[in-house]
Amino acid sequence: MKKLRPGAWLYRVGRLLRGRTFTAAGLAVAVCLSLLAVAENVKILYIADGAETGVALALRGDPTEKALSRAGITLRENDIVTTRETSLVYSRVSIQRGMQVTLQVDGESIPCAVTGGTVAELLRQNGLELGENDYCSKEPGALLEDGDVITVQRVEKRVVKEQTALPYQTVYKASSLLRSGRSMQITGGEAGLAENTYEELWSGDTLVSRTLVSAKELKAPVDALVLQGQNGAAISRLDWSSQYPLDANGIPVTYQKVKTGQKATGYSAPENSYGSSGGYCYYGTIAVDPNEYPYGTKLYIRSADGKFVYGYALASDTGGFAASEIGVDVDLFYETYQESVLNSLRTVDIYVLEWGNGTLYY
Repeated sequence: MKKLRPGAWLYRVGRLLRGRTFTAAGLAVAVCLSLLAVAENVKILYIADGAETGVALALRGDPTEKALSRAGITLRENDIVTTRETSLVYSRVSIQRGMQVTLQVDGESIPCAVTGGTVAELLRQNGLELGENDYCSKEPGALLEDGDVITVQRVEKRVVKEQTALPYQTVYKASSLLRSGRSMQITGGEAGLAENTYEELWSGDTLVSRTLVSAKELKAPVDALVLQGQNGAAISRLDWSSQYPLDANGIPVTYQKVKTGQKATGYSAPENSYGSSGGYCYYGTIAVDPNEYPYGTKLYIRSADGKFVYGYALASDTGGFAASEIGVDVDLFYETYQESVLNSLRTVDIYVLEWGNGTLYY
């Protein structure tokens, strides 16, 4: 029998045996090959190429890469080939295919040759650590794939405080201090001030997100007050109409006593001021002579013609006039100085709705 050159028959047999699985016949051939290998001075390679497996023959002393090439296996740059001899005629060859990925960070593209692993491992190998707010185009735990472009965006967190003006409102209030049809600005408005705290995320010079963290009012706005004249418009905040209703002419239906032709002045005080009774002063509280109107007395005050109406009133303060003889009977409280001036000295009728006991409860 004519003997084939090793290079020829080794190639043919190697091509024949490469595959995923082996049949019984294939195993028999492998046994024969083992015997031939000793005689022919060759070795048998069991090859694992990823999920592919196969067998190839090579002359002893030949580089593994040469044997793989004869078996039709092409190696690429970055592939890792590991050979482990298990006996005189057998070797196991493992091929770990290399991949080319690109890492983009801080405006720079870095080509990376890898043989697998995760995105996190790639970042670690390149000395990169993701910050709490940094962005990565692929999950750190994801496996790398050939051709991947992994983009890392450095994200900086900034806390920004901004102050903004709070607009004031203009309040229009009907008042019998002015004749019908007239109007007057009593107080000018004043804008308030708010401080907003934002959390911003920046990638380079690009604002990624902006979140409002807190909003704080540093100064409340002060509304502007404009009086609009209206005959019979009550000034007092108090409303006892369910207990002491008015008739069609605006006069209490029931009352204990009425004093006509009384003199009423106006006064004001800073916000949250107290009267001598210990209660707050507001539209509806008035200063009296406690000997004439004990604290807690409920009154209704208006002019005889009904054009001026202070309204329901509570005796809760003592007027300076009580110890003098200036001819003033009551002092009506206003929340602005300008309104107290507009009140000036007026002639009113005072209806006693309910006598107080000299004590107020708040």
